[in-house]
Amino acid sequence: MQPQLLGDVRWSIKESNSVYTSLLANYRVSCVDDAGENAVYDIKEFFRVRIAGTTIYLLDYNRDMQEVFSENRSVIDENGILLGVTPSDVPYETNEKETIAAFVESRNLWMYNKSSNELLNIFGFADVDTTDERNLNDQHAVRIISMDNSGNLAFAVYGYMNRGEHEGEVGVGIYYFDVERNLIQEKAFIPSKKSYAIAADELGKMVYYNHAEEQLYVLADGTLYQVDLKKNKQTTLAENLKEGQYAVSDDGHLMAYQSEGDKSGGTVIQVMNLSSLETNTVEAASGEKISPLGFVNGDFIYGKMKSEDAGKKASGESITPMYELEIRNSKNKKVASYSFVDKGIYISDILIDDNMVTLNRVEKSGGDIYNVTSQEFITNNEERKDTAIKTEVYTTALMEKQMRITFAEGAGEKSVKVIRPNQLASKNELEMVLADNSESVKYYVYGGVGELAGIYDKASYAIQKAQKISGVVISSDQKYVWEKGNRDLAYSIEDVALSKEGEETSLEACERYMKIYDAQKVDLTGCTLDQVLYVINRGCPVIALTSADHAILLTGYTKNDITYIDPENGESQTVSISEMEGMISGSGNTFIGYIK
Repeated sequence: MQPQLLGDVRWSIKESNSVYTSLLANYRVSCVDDAGENAVYDIKEFFRVRIAGTTIYLLDYNRDMQEVFSENRSVIDENGILLGVTPSDVPYETNEKETIAAFVESRNLWMYNKSSNELLNIFGFADVDTTDERNLNDQHAVRIISMDNSGNLAFAVYGYMNRGEHEGEVGVGIYYFDVERNLIQEKAFIPSKKSYAIAADELGKMVYYNHAEEQLYVLADGTLYQVDLKKNKQTTLAENLKEGQYAVSDDGHLMAYQSEGDKSGGTVIQVMNLSSLETNTVEAASGEKISPLGFVNGDFIYGKMKSEDAGKKASGESITPMYELEIRNSKNKKVASYSFVDKGIYISDILIDDNMVTLNRVEKSGGDIYNVTSQEFITNNEERKDTAIKTEVYTTALMEKQMRITFAEGAGEKSVKVIRPNQLASKNELEMVLADNSESVKYYVYGGVGELAGIYDKASYAIQKAQKISGVVISSDQKYVWEKGNRDLAYSIEDVALSKEGEETSLEACERYMKIYDAQKVDLTGCTLDQVLYVINRGCPVIALTSADHAILLTGYTKNDITYIDPENGESQTVSISEMEGMISGSGNTFIGYIK
């Protein structure tokens, strides 16, 4: 491909500690493609290195290369729009007639109108200068909200604003593109004091604009706002919502929230389709509670609970598990349900990742104590509806695998007219200022090319994700929770003296002792023994439960053994790793960690 560097390589340090340093290189190159034309590519290279003496070890390396879509080269062929070397999950929308396709590529919003043979560069901070820092800053993203049959388009830009009236700010801008007037109008801007990655996750999906009715919906910090932009009137639909009391679909057009109740559930859930402004109501049976869990391919998932099932986890945390999980479609009709109570098993919570739903389950171990048990999985393989416009892979001899938006009946002329909006209108836009009242701790996973890979409300979920991508987990108060591979092969915490006092349980004794560390308590239930050894290596013992009524304190490890103290007798004991794994299996791998 004979790449030629464009501008300088921009280096950044992502993290640095006594063991390793992570570096990220951002740069652009120009390559000649199969057609003999120059194409520009954004490249990221991530390095994790360790220095021992005079030797440098490469611990991890990832590289990402994406083509910058540009009208300066041939981008239309007889089949459709040539996107080139880019991810397969290109965001795009089509009109009902399937003559117009809007798509996001390289943080730019484009639209191709087959009937008029026009290519519109609707939005993008970049200009013709490929070396301007305002072009190269990638800390923002564009999301298509909706498009009508004429091509009028509502979209959101969230993250760091490279240019324009909000240059230098972080937030979410809501925009509307009027095809007939060839005009972009800013409808609202919501500033944020958080980083791009966090703001993108928290506001990127939780802001929706219905341009037909000029209604803006924002879910932030537990408050659901409805803003009538015609009347410039703001209404609060729900407030003081906690984790577990609301759910939002990935594209933001579906929301569900408890209209009453608390974090343990309520009796009524409102399910809103913000694109059609239709609302469905789900009500609990008499004497029961329900809780919104999430959406998969437009279907709503919620859980059912009974107050008599309330109890505690082995770790001591209160829980009212769900005896049944139900899925309803857009017409509020039941399409599936899952229950395991005939086996004494309940659902504690779920995790949705793309089309996979993981059911985390617990079972009673006597009295009102619940232990973690095996997970169950639900897959929804519903694909995008068959349309005349779709994304597909094509290959060429030099560039190999590339992406194209294909029109079933073929595209128009290869030579297209490129149009840019006449002006950017920002007159009388609404600027919302949201209070940040969130007190819950979040866990951020960084991996791949050093970027945010996910945000979770449970440390164990974040650790499982980081394990898969060789990443790290950071808490919202900037503490390291877990790192892949960054621990000593052997470690021991000395001078630990622990035994029960009075009528204490073994768990209470362990928790009392851990107060001397002045560290943040973290539920690590569901993690493997190998994963929690990282926490010990950070200098804090880990509480492990061998059963619902017996806790021990893990204080050290080697490659083969685990050392622990049993508060029942205060003695330090050492067993093999396999023995310890057998001991903790009785509580479903219930661990309580402490992070300094």
